[in-house]
Amino acid sequence: MGKKRQNRVPIHGKITQKWIAESLEISPSIISLVVNDPETNRASVETKERIFQFMRNVSGNGKNPRLGDTLLLINDPLDSKYHFQNELVCGAQSMAIEANLKVQIAAPSQDLRPYVLGVPLRGMLLISHENLSEAVRGMANLVPMVTVNPTEHADFLGNAVVPDYHAGMIRAIGHLRAHGHVRIGYIGYRPPPAPCSSSRERERLGEFRDACETQGVAALAEDIHLFEAGENKERQEHWTCAEVVSRWVEQIERPSAFVLYNDHLAVRFYQAAIAAGVLIPSDLSVVSFDNEPVCEQLTPGLTSVAPDFFNVGRLAVSVLLTRSAGIPVDQPGFKIVSPVRLIERGSVACRG
Repeated sequence: MGKKRQNRVPIHGKITQKWIAESLEISPSIISLVVNDPETNRASVETKERIFQFMRNVSGNGKNPRLGDTLLLINDPLDSKYHFQNELVCGAQSMAIEANLKVQIAAPSQDLRPYVLGVPLRGMLLISHENLSEAVRGMANLVPMVTVNPTEHADFLGNAVVPDYHAGMIRAIGHLRAHGHVRIGYIGYRPPPAPCSSSRERERLGEFRDACETQGVAALAEDIHLFEAGENKERQEHWTCAEVVSRWVEQIERPSAFVLYNDHLAVRFYQAAIAAGVLIPSDLSVVSFDNEPVCEQLTPGLTSVAPDFFNVGRLAVSVLLTRSAGIPVDQPGFKIVSPVRLIERGSVACRG
């Protein structure tokens, strides 16, 4: 018995279920049951906690001073087409390299247990709460986690790091207000219906209304345009922007500026304005979000709120390293915000 308990280092450095069973003197079938189904009722709470604590320690994620040297990034490969997603991953990788960590990337749909049993994990970075799969939830008992870029009311694991979108909206409205705009419209996507409270669409609309109210800007219901982002998303964007511009041309009393949900939608708005003979910014000023590379390619250049997604990725790894080292970072469930900037280009002109 004592000999097995002293065997704290697995053969060839690989953690196996058999080795865990021998070390804890628990049936291998129980180990397999708990690892495969952490919520099982066929093992006692005490037994499950013994197994999870042991796995945390030998993986370097408990109080054991031998910390793991591998960071696991959970990222949907389909998201790699997005500029901001790539920036998040690159930022996380750069910080991991500085911390002498190896980086492995896995899809949320994968079976993630081999990463716990096969490599010494320091922790896991969840790129977007939308990747919160059952496989990821099953890891929550085993490794420290940080969720990157969740929405305000999202169900996320561990701690979280997110750009300060609220401050970004305040700066966007403040910039337009400083240029004399006192009636500002908004174009965005329609939030999902209740009971879903977690959505970037709902957050941004709320931030727009709050920023307008606090800065004495009129945000009339008739100037807020929301549309469904369904299967024909690009076509819907085109039609919506064309309709908004067409209606704006016919109005006598109308907003002098619009805030767009993101740069992609702003491109559609530019196209609709050109088709209708509306000049940006002399007729209508525009501000958007995300500061995608296309902002500099438009004529005039698009003023946009710029979250530093590269820094968000780096900051997320810093939070993860602090947690895995056993240093209190407050408590699970808290968020750290990363500063944003407003990149001024040529899409805003003085009113009057």
